[in-house]
Amino acid sequence: MNHYQWLDENLNDFWVKVFDKSLDDAGCAGIICAHGDKGRQYKRRWENNGIHFFHGNALYLLTYTHVMDKPKHESCEWVIENYPKYKDMLPPI
Repeated sequence: MNHYQWLDENLNDFWVKVFDKSLDDAGCAGIICAHGDKGRQYKRRWENNGIHFFHGNALYLLTYTHVMDKPKHESCEWVIENYPKYKDMLPPI
């Protein structure tokens, strides 16, 4: 399974836990296709911080929403800092 398949199977449930809305209802139905490739540049940094790449990508997609409270160029750091807050909401790998 690659990260796209994992996101397709699990991101909607995660979105509901975070926003109490589905991807469709939140206006984010195409977020995996639009931004699912951009997290690859951070794979090693996330893994060095104990974050599985699939989970890192799920959190990275949150950086395209209002929960991101840093400049967009700090997305990698935001994922690392906020992983403890969201990790229990993420489906297992």
